[in-house]
Amino acid sequence: MSPPVVARVAALSTLLLACLLWFAGWREARETRLLGKSVRAWAFASIGPHPQERKSAAEVLGAAGERALPDLIRMVRTPDPPLTPLLRLAQGRLPEFLVRYLRSRVRPADASAARMAGPHALGLLGPQADAAVPALAHLFMNGSPAERWTAATALGRIATPSAVRVCMQVLLSTNQAHHHPAVYALGQMGCAAAEAAPLLVQTLGHPDAAVRASAADALGRVSHEPSRLLLASAQTGPLTARQEAAQALTRNPPSPRTGVAPLLELLQDPDPSIRRHAAQTLKLIASQQPRVQEALDRLQSDPDPTVRQVVSPAHAGPNHSNSHPTEPLKPR
Repeated sequence: MSPPVVARVAALSTLLLACLLWFAGWREARETRLLGKSVRAWAFASIGPHPQERKSAAEVLGAAGERALPDLIRMVRTPDPPLTPLLRLAQGRLPEFLVRYLRSRVRPADASAARMAGPHALGLLGPQADAAVPALAHLFMNGSPAERWTAATALGRIATPSAVRVCMQVLLSTNQAHHHPAVYALGQMGCAAAEAAPLLVQTLGHPDAAVRASAADALGRVSHEPSRLLLASAQTGPLTARQEAAQALTRNPPSPRTGVAPLLELLQDPDPSIRRHAAQTLKLIASQQPRVQEALDRLQSDPDPTVRQVVSPAHAGPNHSNSHPTEPLKPR
């Protein structure tokens, strides 16, 4: 190359290097530092392999509160490297050793790791992270399955009205792949998501068994009176919803005063699983009542062997009469 061309290339290289150094310094200057480390570093430490480091990171981030939000939101919004689409295109078309080399240079996993660490750290802030809900909602809807669950867990821990609305909107969407994490997040919110109880009742009829089971458990956590809703759902509606509600009643049993009569009716249900779970719940709450004992005795001649097993004397177990748990199970 001629000297003028060399000079131009050198000048452009110098300018590019200066721009890169300026950008790196500008980015570092933007980062909030806590006890000498960036928020980003603390976020990664919060999901690290060492329990003591995770504990320290949680304490530091919790104490920082809203000061840490801008950096954590930027982590949630971390874009994939520009060459990531080319890497996806190369998968299966180029030799594996070359794909591995490209992946080591492009490093798309680094961006995904930031999108996982950021939501986890935001969840540690609880309601203080409400401003991050829109970014988490975008990650929920557009991220990978692992990122979606991480965003859902963060929304469940934030548990503000805006987080509740996001999860309810997702549950109403037609994308069934998003429903399970949305149900899980609502369950994590507890009573803060009480307004979602009717929607969770509808979800008891979901085509996915895992979503139905999670909805039943979530309903026990968000509602002040889950047994009333579950009793109503066990009596009317689609069969799958009624089965899930009947099973959930064994974990969230009603009081004898409100539950005995409808449960006795469920002992006559055509579906054996509903009869079985109704019998289990009756044994928990009112096994000493004469009318309950008579009804359970009649089930010893039930055509279904699983129902007969539940009411057999050998299956009686300890007396749980008139007692029921106050804490429902966590979502599976």
